[in-house]
Amino acid sequence: MPDAKTQRIIGWLVFTGVLATCFGCGLLWQNQVVAAVVALVVAELIVLPTFFYLITTRRKLKKVVRRREEAQLDALAGVGSVLPDNGAKQEKEG
Repeated sequence: MPDAKTQRIIGWLVFTGVLATCFGCGLLWQNQVVAAVVALVVAELIVLPTFFYLITTRRKLKKVVRRREEAQLDALAGVGSVLPDNGAKQEKEG
């Protein structure tokens, strides 16, 4: 997971991209096509790489979580094998 500073930067990038998209749509509404195209291209250049970065980060994060869960399960399995078997003691005594 990205640290807090990186998350803040990503948040501001997304906010700027959405703002540029809204600005471009407003310019399109006013029939200022050239300025609208520029604003929408800038928005696309901001939003798409951020989107792909977040998708790849999500995949990496899933792998990290899976590895941690497997390590915890392996650790629990190891604890079970270290503990003495109480049932075997009772059968021998009885």
